[in-house]
Amino acid sequence: MVKSAVANGAVTMVRNPKYNSGPKVKALERVVFKVIGDGTAAAQALKNGEVDIYAGQPTADAVALLKAMAPAVKVIGGDQAVYEHLDLRVGPAYGSGTQYNGPFAGMSQKAKDLRTAFLLSYPREEIMAKIIKPINAKSELMNSLMVFNSEPSYKEIIAKSGVSKFTAGTQASRTASALALVKKHFPDAAAGSGSVKIKLLFGQPSNARRVSQAALAKAEWAKAGFDVDVTPTSGWSSFLEDPKYDAAFFAWVKSAAFQSGNVGTYESQANLQGYENATIDKIYKELGASPKSAKEIAAAFATVDAELMKDAVTLPVFQHPSANGVNAKLQGVAPSPFSPNLVWNLWDWYFTN
Repeated sequence: MVKSAVANGAVTMVRNPKYNSGPKVKALERVVFKVIGDGTAAAQALKNGEVDIYAGQPTADAVALLKAMAPAVKVIGGDQAVYEHLDLRVGPAYGSGTQYNGPFAGMSQKAKDLRTAFLLSYPREEIMAKIIKPINAKSELMNSLMVFNSEPSYKEIIAKSGVSKFTAGTQASRTASALALVKKHFPDAAAGSGSVKIKLLFGQPSNARRVSQAALAKAEWAKAGFDVDVTPTSGWSSFLEDPKYDAAFFAWVKSAAFQSGNVGTYESQANLQGYENATIDKIYKELGASPKSAKEIAAAFATVDAELMKDAVTLPVFQHPSANGVNAKLQGVAPSPFSPNLVWNLWDWYFTN
């Protein structure tokens, strides 16, 4: 139970003496959750003995620092059931009562062209190569919003979804295609012209990994005629429905495995982008109505992905790599891919001498 909490500082939890159900707590009497915004600073805190375990969005520098602490610190890696994606605003978020009139608004050909151009010129491969692979060399680009690359239906789904529009050729050729789309509606557009103004929402100023992602993306978007404001935002998640932002990249976290998968995230009354799609709504209801075969589920997921690609409203980037630094004396830590990734089995943790 919570003993104390300090805003943007720490939460202290202690064992509840009245707790008498569920898993038995082996040894821990007190757990302190500290908020350290920068991954490298958090890794340094582990090295200094200020914390016993580190988890977060690691940078390559933070991972290198963790590995250099062996044998006093062990690094537990892998992939999380968390995926980074780029969302584009289409209209007002359901029930928000606000209006969105930015360049991506609605389903006109102009809006679709500009959204397509923005997604085409998003340098996903460069982000993978420079930011993600140094953390986990086995990480792969994600091309489905419904399933991870390791799932059996992945290849079948991406073959049918139309995502090839955003993967064909090189980044240079895709960005050239993006600029051509922008020039349809802004004839004077050129690399560096800043013809289309975009405001991007993506994370805290202290999140080094996302700041780096935004910088790489801004440079490539500029080649397609976009001028993107990539100023980081404190408390960014509270602005996901704010219509002053035209685009956002962040991560969705899975907490369980449902038959409907990620479909509900894009259902008209649930998504944060103001995107409405009757086909997706129908599939979401059908998946929640009765058990389906694996083949039926894969077909449904492929259709949802195809709708999202056709309307150019979102694009996956990567599955989040995990790199947890743990005091070698702390035992029982076994991160789960699902949320809450690290602390799901807190009751099993204990220290050895």
